[in-house]
Amino acid sequence: MTDQPYSLNITTSDGKYTVQQLVEGRAIVLRYGEPWAAYEGKMLSNLELALAFDLEESREKLDSQRIEFMAAIKFATSAECEDAFTFLDCWREGRADVDSEWADWQQFRAGYLTEIRATRTSS
Repeated sequence: MTDQPYSLNITTSDGKYTVQQLVEGRAIVLRYGEPWAAYEGKMLSNLELALAFDLEESREKLDSQRIEFMAAIKFATSAECEDAFTFLDCWREGRADVDSEWADWQQFRAGYLTEIRATRTSS
């Protein structure tokens, strides 16, 4: 193992496989947390690295969308929201009602995302 920073560190198959790419460019493949002999001293192909980076990016996008969805649900069920169903329809379709409720949502969302980021950086 190394203490060097990674440009990629992704685990899949319930922890069975991990691909780590060091900032310097060298990649390490682990199986069950141990160096995988099949990849010892071998370079990963561009395809393997591209798939790993795409998986990491997809997970980050999904996580971001999940947080956004949870914020919308939390707002819709709060006292600040007058009509939860209309708000959620507008939110889902990406169209904003031009009213104070949408402004309240934007303010609520900003605070919620700040709270989530603070929680993640402290843990």
